[in-house]
Amino acid sequence: MAKRKIPAPPGSRNRDQIEDFSRRIVAWDHGGTRTVGGKCTGGESMFRLLGPDALPGQMGGSVTDDSSLQSVMGPLRMYSPDKNWVAGHLLNADLGGSGIDPRNLTPLTTAANRAHSVFEQHIKRMLECCNRLDQNNPDADVWYGVDYTVTVSPTTYGTAGDTGDWYSYVYSHLTLEYGFVRLPKFPCPQDVGQPVQTSDHHVDDLQRVPRPQFNGQSRNIENWRDLARVNGGLTGMAFSVEIHNEP
Repeated sequence: MAKRKIPAPPGSRNRDQIEDFSRRIVAWDHGGTRTVGGKCTGGESMFRLLGPDALPGQMGGSVTDDSSLQSVMGPLRMYSPDKNWVAGHLLNADLGGSGIDPRNLTPLTTAANRAHSVFEQHIKRMLECCNRLDQNNPDADVWYGVDYTVTVSPTTYGTAGDTGDWYSYVYSHLTLEYGFVRLPKFPCPQDVGQPVQTSDHHVDDLQRVPRPQFNGQSRNIENWRDLARVNGGLTGMAFSVEIHNEP
């Protein structure tokens, strides 16, 4: 559990107290689903503001099964057996994402799904750092979390509008944007993250989280950026990347 210090009232003989407070999914939103040719083709977007308790494997997510985007995935695999298509999560199962809810799924090649996992692992490392900072600094006036958005491109992988081409049921790429945020503890735990400033006491700890390691020539990974410009030049706080179903 995330921790916060409750100061004793002025003049009281009581001691300060440490209160446990759950900071898992602080705020969330799912976009709608898309439909092509009467078939649901998955979700449009996903947003989560994840707190320091959002530890991998403890969030109650689920894996995909044969019912996941069933009307699209079976025919797509038959149409293109060389691609090894999967119903990919927008929000990873380890972080609470459903493998059944079509709002959280989109068709991906296995290569694109593997590329997505590189950055999901980065987010998990970031959250582990947030949890460690909280456990080691219960008197701090903020928690740290990760603001995470996935947007599915409206551009189709195949011929737009041609429902005879099963690639038209698939989208060209995902855009991931994610970064560290501060979550004030008082006067009440707030549901809006704040940017991490240069003066923050834990900038060095946050910047030391290992970055993603990937082949710069990957056909699936494009436009990887450290978004330092939105944080006053502070590197290692926010990132964006595109995950493409390869051409």
